[in-house]
Amino acid sequence: MKWIISEVFFPDEVSTALIMTEIAEEYAKDEEISVICGPGGYEKSYKTQVRALNRNIKVCRVNIGNYNKNRLLSRVIRLFVLTIKMTFTIIRKVKRHDELLMVTNPAFLLVTVALIKSFMSIKFHVLVHDIFPDNLVPAGLASREGMKFKVLNSLFNWAYRKADKLIVLGEDMGDLMVNKLGIDRAKIKVITNWADPEVMPIPDYAASDYFNIDLSGKLVIGFAGNIGRVQGVPEFIEAFVKADNAKLALVLVGDGALKAELETALQNQDVKNVHFVGSKARSEQIYFLNACDIGLITLKEGMFGLGVPSKTYNVMAAQKPLLYIGDARSEIDRYVTKFNNGWSFNWGQKDEIVSFLRDLSERERSIIENKGNNSLNAVNTFFQKSEVLKLYKHL
Repeated sequence: MKWIISEVFFPDEVSTALIMTEIAEEYAKDEEISVICGPGGYEKSYKTQVRALNRNIKVCRVNIGNYNKNRLLSRVIRLFVLTIKMTFTIIRKVKRHDELLMVTNPAFLLVTVALIKSFMSIKFHVLVHDIFPDNLVPAGLASREGMKFKVLNSLFNWAYRKADKLIVLGEDMGDLMVNKLGIDRAKIKVITNWADPEVMPIPDYAASDYFNIDLSGKLVIGFAGNIGRVQGVPEFIEAFVKADNAKLALVLVGDGALKAELETALQNQDVKNVHFVGSKARSEQIYFLNACDIGLITLKEGMFGLGVPSKTYNVMAAQKPLLYIGDARSEIDRYVTKFNNGWSFNWGQKDEIVSFLRDLSERERSIIENKGNNSLNAVNTFFQKSEVLKLYKHL
């Protein structure tokens, strides 16, 4: 029996839920597959899917109480309870010689599954979306010199090594895992995320009408996703405000732990060209991505190899260039270099970022369009959903 283990799953529309659902549906074309997941409604502000799930997918959902995931203590308690309940569900349902594909959410489930493998003959592959506890450092929640990090790092390194295969989202993540774990590169498989086939370019889309904001005569930089602790959104907004370019508008689609704080700060500064428009349904991403001229992808300093934002591929599918700010040589930085489909900066280039934003205007329209064309060409060549999903079947 094959199992998929994930904190979030259909009908939720958050990225991990969609990815794990589509992987399950790829397997379900040929055989029955079972899923163990957490409760639905992970992100209350997101919509849920209404389509039917493939009948070959059997879902066992673990239910827990209501917790506020944007409050740190509540989030920790939620993850602890969910991990315990999912662990006992796995022990009860998974049989010897079964094969598991699990994602790194909830994080501590990786440790308990590694323990289960120690006394039960199972095979498990890990789809690495987040590298714990390394991701706590750029989030400001741990120090590499602290005892908490050292203990967690030893525990999780042991768990990662117990996996039969580690599936990573990019070459940078693969490099990090090899150096972190001291393992053979053959144990690591790079499988990128993919572009949503329903996202495509809409020429001359009316941004003002869609967002209900007057954006006429402005170049629109669009951010779509979680406004949280590791995305680097506050740092980018600081540079954007400092550039003071009235020809630009920054539109942020999404929610997260820092959204309310940032909104209040910008209101106090009387900033007029930064707009928070809240979360949008996944089905609307073709519109809010096309309503922007440039797609913003940011990761906080120190996030090298710790994540590859899945929204990148949909921004590219909408024929938009990327404005990436994060660690040099990370996966998105490599895309910008390889495909010539945008601009890339690291956080040490704060003056250069401000200068770029200050000088950006309609005069660069032809450059923006050329880089957008390169984005679309890259998606059509390397990041098609049907081709990427085949790689999971080959595992």
